[in-house]
Amino acid sequence: MFIAKNNYLILFIILFKYSVAVRNKEIDENYQRLIPLNQIPNNCEHSKDNELNSEPAKEYGFVENIGLEKCKVWLDEEQSTSSDENGHYERYKCKHLRVHGHFNEETGKCECKTNWKGLICNEFIGCPVNYSYFLNVCTPNVCQHDGQLALGSKHIECICKAPWDGRFCERLACWRMADKEHERRWRNSIDHCKCADNYSGENCETIISCQNGEFINEKCQCAEGWTGEICDRKCTPGQTCGADSLLFGNQIITFLIILFTCLMAFINRLMEI
Repeated sequence: MFIAKNNYLILFIILFKYSVAVRNKEIDENYQRLIPLNQIPNNCEHSKDNELNSEPAKEYGFVENIGLEKCKVWLDEEQSTSSDENGHYERYKCKHLRVHGHFNEETGKCECKTNWKGLICNEFIGCPVNYSYFLNVCTPNVCQHDGQLALGSKHIECICKAPWDGRFCERLACWRMADKEHERRWRNSIDHCKCADNYSGENCETIISCQNGEFINEKCQCAEGWTGEICDRKCTPGQTCGADSLLFGNQIITFLIILFTCLMAFINRLMEI
């Protein structure tokens, strides 16, 4: 019985989290999941077995005194007797595996730009040891607002906590404070988020007015041709929408939650037998 109750609690938490979930920036613009740099191994020894790694982070390694490398390619380059005449990998490395990398045409190597150093060229020589430099300020982390350095499909960037966005979490994006369905509840206000005009509450979850309808019993009754929780979206041609259809949609969601809860109870009962 204790297990069953725990399952109900977990289910409730999951459903509640989904309904109000913030959206941290964890994928890049190509919809690829960002790989935290702290998950990448400290060397490329794991790639010498010639087996493909199923974990994306293990495709790479931090090679001592050299930098972040794509292990298979780097090992092939190291073992090859012929030089990479066109510098394909070195150019790739500068673009994808360095924050401030520069391809030296004379040496054919990827180097850190002037005044930059470190395994990914993110440490500024004019700042304290291990510090970076962003927006004219020395900073212990190039990722702003407690972001986390990560590797994307395009370049090194940051995993950002909502409501921040951008390569280095420098841009306010208040739409990240809610799921896709409810992102209009929030709006940017210089350096912080605030509720949009039709909402209030700690999480902007309380509707206080409607755009195209009447506010009745703390809900919006949409005028004909309008839909959405504040009646802010036009109905598509041929679509039946408005307050009644919204209520029907909520009833379906409630039914599915009850059905799933009952199913979990049934499974728990079978496990106890």
